[in-house]
Amino acid sequence: MQLGRDIIRYPAPPITAIEILSPTQAYDSLTSKIRKTYFPSGVKSAWIVMPSVKSIQLFIPDQPVKWFTETIFSDPVNGIELDLKMVFR
Repeated sequence: MQLGRDIIRYPAPPITAIEILSPTQAYDSLTSKIRKTYFPSGVKSAWIVMPSVKSIQLFIPDQPVKWFTETIFSDPVNGIELDLKMVFR
């Protein structure tokens, strides 16, 4: 990569996509984006972080959605673990 040149479009999809649900955002639009855009393009896991209810939802293709609240959040796709009591202090 040359110094001073931005990568406009990365050639590979990210392993994980993280969405943060804002108070004015529709939940259904985020789940639709995950299922219809992220997963078909190769993303392996996606999170919806919901600060208002202090929880994170984990989406993995062809698996049921998992809800995490006041516990250890664990994404087996990328190995990330988060203590939600610390995240949502």
